[in-house]
Amino acid sequence: MAKVLLQFTRNYDMFLLMEDNRDVNEKHIKELMNSMERNGYLQSKAISVRNKSNRYEVLDGQHRLEAAKRLGIAVWYNIDDEIPETALPDLQIAKKWLPKDYLKHFVVNGIKPYIKLQELALQYPKVSITTIALLLEGCNQGEGSVNRFKSGGIKITSLDKTVKTLQYADELYTLYKQEWLFGRTFLTEFMHIIGIPGYKQKTLLEKLRYRSEEFRQMLSAAGYLKMIEQIYNYKAHANNRIKFEH
Repeated sequence: MAKVLLQFTRNYDMFLLMEDNRDVNEKHIKELMNSMERNGYLQSKAISVRNKSNRYEVLDGQHRLEAAKRLGIAVWYNIDDEIPETALPDLQIAKKWLPKDYLKHFVVNGIKPYIKLQELALQYPKVSITTIALLLEGCNQGEGSVNRFKSGGIKITSLDKTVKTLQYADELYTLYKQEWLFGRTFLTEFMHIIGIPGYKQKTLLEKLRYRSEEFRQMLSAAGYLKMIEQIYNYKAHANNRIKFEH
């Protein structure tokens, strides 16, 4: 059983923040400061730490620590030297981790699929991190997709198609400035579309010059499939038309 000791201190320098923890959120710190000004630092909200290089590494509670530090009040802490590194995301009880927090954690720990995911996320900031992860896994939306992402287990199976999908979507956005072009529903369906034998992005762009009024946000993936099929095949000879289907 893990060794747990509850203590308190104003010696904030004894604590060390983990490099692969999430980034500190200023708004959350201010909210905690307001609460602590009213109620003090509650013992039940002690931060979790472990010994590392003669200092205490903060596993959970970096926001609470910073709020207490700014207010100059004592911080309660638990010493637990048996918490594994892999448990860090699950310890965030005060404020749940966002996708960007998980991404940072696994990038700092050198997990290669997440390093590639970060590269694409920085290149295409309008696309959500989880959507890019879904594309990289070939749009595998099974029940375990969220758990795989949060546990560091994503596997890249469709890198080239993901890059091409994002490039083509960005090309369309440059011309039409529609935010839905970076949404999950469109991108996952668009990845399928550009993989249809005979599809050419140049042809779609040419047809859009005459049918741009039909290029609009849809409520479903099937709607995007039908819309692009109609635009793509506009005035095409019967022998040159492409059937857009799964």
